[in-house]
Amino acid sequence: MQLRERVADGGKKMRMRVRAGAMTLAVMAAGVAGCGFSADEDPGAAVTSSPSPSAVQVDLRTSTSMSVASPGYVSAEVTNRAAAGRQVTVKVQFTVPRGEERKLTVARQDPSTTHWTPVSLTGKQGVETSVVTGTYRLTLRKGANPFRLRVTPGFRTTQNSQTVPVAMSLVNAQGRTLSKDTLDLHLDLLKLTPSATAEAALRRGGGWNETAFTLANGSSTHYRTVTVRTYQSCYGPNYSTCPKSSFKLQWFSGGQWRAVATYIPPRKPGVDVDKMTVLTRVSVPVGASRQFRLRIAATTTARPGSTGRLEVDADSGSQSVGPWAFEGTSVPFTIR
Repeated sequence: MQLRERVADGGKKMRMRVRAGAMTLAVMAAGVAGCGFSADEDPGAAVTSSPSPSAVQVDLRTSTSMSVASPGYVSAEVTNRAAAGRQVTVKVQFTVPRGEERKLTVARQDPSTTHWTPVSLTGKQGVETSVVTGTYRLTLRKGANPFRLRVTPGFRTTQNSQTVPVAMSLVNAQGRTLSKDTLDLHLDLLKLTPSATAEAALRRGGGWNETAFTLANGSSTHYRTVTVRTYQSCYGPNYSTCPKSSFKLQWFSGGQWRAVATYIPPRKPGVDVDKMTVLTRVSVPVGASRQFRLRIAATTTARPGSTGRLEVDADSGSQSVGPWAFEGTSVPFTIR
């Protein structure tokens, strides 16, 4: 009797231990599931997850260079995955040299508009730099909302300040940042601008097509010797090579048009030939500009359907004072 009782008691204790062990395993399994991995996975393995895309997202895509001589443009886009009509606050911040915060001006071109609206700015000085901030409300349509900023520095480019960092944030009504992007805007030392940027149509054996190029000094450096060079790039039909005698080129100097040697780089795989014709060497003081007039014509050996560009570069070289400045631009053309 006592033996049976002991056995029964022992069996009861054993069943209790088994049940307790089962409960412990169940709790452990629940903990494993709560940690984001299954019971047959390694608990020590790292767990990663892909974040879901934000309902709204800003993307600063491209920018053009700028200087005190000419504004630059920032192309941006806000993607709205929420319903149309949502409003956000756009907060844009520019980092500029200390003391120059009042010289920066900004205008915006909102989606589906063509006019420019000034952006009100406030500045906060730091030790070496200042932060200029502008805010405005933007109503979003569903999907892509492209817009642009026009930025005019208003101050001269120096050796130590050749970029303007910009940060743009989208903020909701509660003040929470929904999306942010950054971009560095390039400041020109020298700016070379053609009078026309549209593609010119040159007729074989036809007349001249003239373009004026303006070289402006937007820096704080007096560039005493700037070398101006030119060459032509050309692609024949089906990317064939253009004959070397495809063009005639002249530039206006001393009150008359003068012939300029033309050069078309050879199109050879793996060969990059850097050969240009020197037009002139000029001095460009601070705040000054110089203009060069060029005209080009297609000869009878030019192939109809060929396309190319008239290239002009300005190079200060290494000078004793101030940073090295290099600037290039081009005008496209096609031959008919």
